[in-house]
Amino acid sequence: MANEINQELLEQYLSLKKSLTKLYRLAISGADYDLNHSEILMIMKLEPDRELTLSKLSEITGFSNTMVTFTVDSLEEKGLVKRIRGNDRRIYYAKLTEKGKEKYVELKERMRNRINEAFDRLSPEEKEQFSRCVNSISSLLDKIT
Repeated sequence: MANEINQELLEQYLSLKKSLTKLYRLAISGADYDLNHSEILMIMKLEPDRELTLSKLSEITGFSNTMVTFTVDSLEEKGLVKRIRGNDRRIYYAKLTEKGKEKYVELKERMRNRINEAFDRLSPEEKEQFSRCVNSISSLLDKIT
């Protein structure tokens, strides 16, 4: 019985994850930006005034080191990111340029608006229920990770 419940919870979690991924993709879709999904994700992870090593970017995005390098190269060519050599010559950091910070703000606002449009379809009671569930799941995951 417990295994069946755990399996159902896993399936519901995976379904929620898939739905949230769709919502995220909807939020960034249709943009007039000359950016692909990987570049948008990289900009959102860097955030203004945040420097990250390329290996840390790989870790938090789930991209291979090669993909991170390729994406940072592309963003650097577009003037959105600059690469900074660390004290150890083998380590490089990526940081948003002023143009990259402006793009970050644009993307964040666009995402906020699209997500608000989606959640505006919920009743106040559904929003409250959703909020409680998300908080419960977050608390549980914080305890076990």
